[in-house]
Amino acid sequence: MERLVGKIVFFFAVLFMIALIGLLAYYSYLNQTSKNKTIENIFNPHHAQVITYPGKILFISYSHHHQTLARINPNTEKITTLMRIKNLGFYLTISSSGKKAIYEIANHDRSQLYLLNLLTWKSKQLTTSGNNLMPSFSPSGKRIIYIREKQGAFRLLEVLTLKTKKIKPFVKPKHWYSNPKFLPDGSVLCTAYLNGRDQIIILDPKTNQELPITHNRFKNSSPSISPNGKKIVFISNRAGNPEIYTMHTNGNHVHRLTFTTNVSYQDPTWSPDNKDIVFSANLKGNHFHLYIINRRGKILKQLTAGHSDELAPQWYLPSAQG
Repeated sequence: MERLVGKIVFFFAVLFMIALIGLLAYYSYLNQTSKNKTIENIFNPHHAQVITYPGKILFISYSHHHQTLARINPNTEKITTLMRIKNLGFYLTISSSGKKAIYEIANHDRSQLYLLNLLTWKSKQLTTSGNNLMPSFSPSGKRIIYIREKQGAFRLLEVLTLKTKKIKPFVKPKHWYSNPKFLPDGSVLCTAYLNGRDQIIILDPKTNQELPITHNRFKNSSPSISPNGKKIVFISNRAGNPEIYTMHTNGNHVHRLTFTTNVSYQDPTWSPDNKDIVFSANLKGNHFHLYIINRRGKILKQLTAGHSDELAPQWYLPSAQG
């Protein structure tokens, strides 16, 4: 009897050791796989690919001494300082033609919008009252949509026609909106604060209805539509950390692009050819710099470095005259 008990104990001890070894091996595999997927390990100069990128990237640069509007060539990484603007805000948008941009100037907790001609480098003020944020051009470049805050009032979405300067509400507000972007059909992609979480929705001005694109218990924000109107890039914490994802405009086929910890992402924006995404992140320290990732999730290039913060990248094709 004692011999039988001993054999049984020995048998289960062997099984336990085999299971333990297998578990350790599996954990090691997962850990290594995770490391190989992290943005820090993917971004490796030895694995850099020779790729030619279209167009240029307009962005905002902040340092202790000044705020500038700058442009970078994604192929040569040459940065050109275009304008130094006092009290420059945190949001920037550019028309699909590459001829016009809109930026914010913030004074006394109030932001006003300015239209910049990228051919002549002359600017003019568009708004004069309230707090005006997060502008975005319509596909034709003839209108802009933006967030307007009035003291003691609900956050509004307003549309401004550039030629006539006429301003009108986009829809009757139901929630707290942010980051509005026009879609090709005239509806608007944006973030709405729903049930205690940011969710991505589409607003239809004809029906005044909200179509949820994300509807989960996580924060989903900063959506940007691809130039062909087929995909959305956005930021979500559904994996526990803020990461960059893409999805189709109906919310299907969600694809995770980054795998990191303790990294903040801002302003993901598509390239003109729909192949790559530029974003701002504090990947290697306290400062935010610009990076390019492709739509499959491989980090291809770090564009900026140093002691300033680079934000609000806008990838565009300069006009023939510019």
